[in-house]
Amino acid sequence: MPVGPGRPPEIVVNLENHGEGLILPSDEVGPYTLLSNKEANDLSLLEEQRWLLFYEPEAFYALRTRVDLDRFRAPGYFDDVSAILRANDQETIPEVVWVRLEDQSCNGTYFKGKLLNEPHSDFGVHKDDMLTVRFAEHEGERILVAAPGSK
Repeated sequence: MPVGPGRPPEIVVNLENHGEGLILPSDEVGPYTLLSNKEANDLSLLEEQRWLLFYEPEAFYALRTRVDLDRFRAPGYFDDVSAILRANDQETIPEVVWVRLEDQSCNGTYFKGKLLNEPHSDFGVHKDDMLTVRFAEHEGERILVAAPGSK
């Protein structure tokens, strides 16, 4: 498919060892190449399209390098972790939910993240709400827990 006005450029297969890593959540993505400045100019890529190649704010880097979170991460989605959502009352049964971590406290003891799925029970929170997540011990095992309105 030729490149033209209103048409996105094709991905060209010309991958060399460039010292960067890439995690893709799909088996359907074929080989890729990082374009040189000349190749990007030849394709008339906008500056906004070029910066999308790599974006990792400092807060994400700190979270992504924490090995103690690895066992809770979703395969292929290293910002998303499973956590036990607990209610403020004793009647509501805790539930496993997915949270996209976005920040951590200065001392690294708790995290802030966005709830990715709608809980089945009424916890007073909904999909896309921000939660506080922390480590806890349960029956001798380390788990992640989230509570609505916790700090």
